[in-house]
Amino acid sequence: MTKKEIFTYLGISLSLIGVPLGMYFNYLFPFIKWSPVFMFLSVALILSYKNLFAGRLPSFNKWFTIIIGYQLLMLLYGLFSVRMNSQYLSFHIYIILLVLALASNKNNATYDKIILFTFYISALCTFLGAYFIWKGLVTGEEAWQLRQDQQDYALEAFTIANGAIINYACVLCLRFKNKFIKIFLSIVFALDIYVLFMSTKRTPVFVAIIIAISYLYKTGSVNKTLVLQYFKTLLLTLIAFIAAYINIEDLQKIIDKFTYEFYSGVFNIFGNTEVRDSSGSAIARYTAREWAYNYINNNFDFFNYILGAGYMTRWIDNPLLQSFLDMGLIGLFMYIMLILIFPIKSYFSIANILALFAFLLCVYNIMVSISSGNPYIYMKHIPIVFLAFTMNLKKKKYITTGTINN
Repeated sequence: MTKKEIFTYLGISLSLIGVPLGMYFNYLFPFIKWSPVFMFLSVALILSYKNLFAGRLPSFNKWFTIIIGYQLLMLLYGLFSVRMNSQYLSFHIYIILLVLALASNKNNATYDKIILFTFYISALCTFLGAYFIWKGLVTGEEAWQLRQDQQDYALEAFTIANGAIINYACVLCLRFKNKFIKIFLSIVFALDIYVLFMSTKRTPVFVAIIIAISYLYKTGSVNKTLVLQYFKTLLLTLIAFIAAYINIEDLQKIIDKFTYEFYSGVFNIFGNTEVRDSSGSAIARYTAREWAYNYINNNFDFFNYILGAGYMTRWIDNPLLQSFLDMGLIGLFMYIMLILIFPIKSYFSIANILALFAFLLCVYNIMVSISSGNPYIYMKHIPIVFLAFTMNLKKKKYITTGTINN
């Protein structure tokens, strides 16, 4: 690998894992905000300065044009709103810079080592996440008290789970023959599962299941022989789990709590308020959604339906609905096209492991389009930018070193 290639791989990896990594650095070294440092460092490392100064963007493609157009649309809305702050302004600028940085790189090279670089960095996040969860610093009474005492307490369960999700996708897509490395991957993979369950969040667990199904279907890993083999392994695992559940009281409490909150949360989101999860997050989303429907019914005229009510009318934890609330049919169409249609459509034409990896990173945002975040957060768009880059690589040179089944 050349120095430029190492910088490029590292930069792309930082763009994918920079937010969870920044959270851990904020906790361990709290003298600056680390996430912006990592994210803008990623652009600096990815950029091909030679091509940039020569005015060449070899990897620019139509999806990059649409992504930049969507960011400019949101910027335009934000400029006419008092609700856009410097943080959200930086989100939009970052995505535009990331597109240009990736576009400045050649599209006839092999980039599959990005998965390995991302694995190394995200594995660090997984180890840290498992450790902090085990120490009671993420969930539980001690963590709750720390959040009351420290307004800017850095450790946050969803971000920790997101780091584990990225590492989980890396492990699925890596190919190694060395037994010791395979054992190490298995240990890290087990820690990913531990982090996902022990973070006590429903969504990451569900996303992990969908990622596994998507991976197995696309790689053709599901056949009768493997199903029988997996069934035996699953049966032994299930027996061991049941034995542990019966005999370990703490594990029993955790599983019971997770199961109840998953069930309650799903029913809350769809309007059933007779049950309620302990955090109240799902029922809060249902309430916010009802507020948005009432606001649209009572305040929208013809032009509002087309253009929306303006930037960040209200955070409703439903990016799909908020894109319509804020930017009307124009914003809704752009969100659906980029966050939902583009990755799902791309999935059926994926021909190499890097593109599959990029798609797996998009699954989270596909699955939480009605339940988490807003359309402006840059984490919603980074996987899409990466997928657009990988899908534009010249396959005649790339597939030979990065086929799905290699």
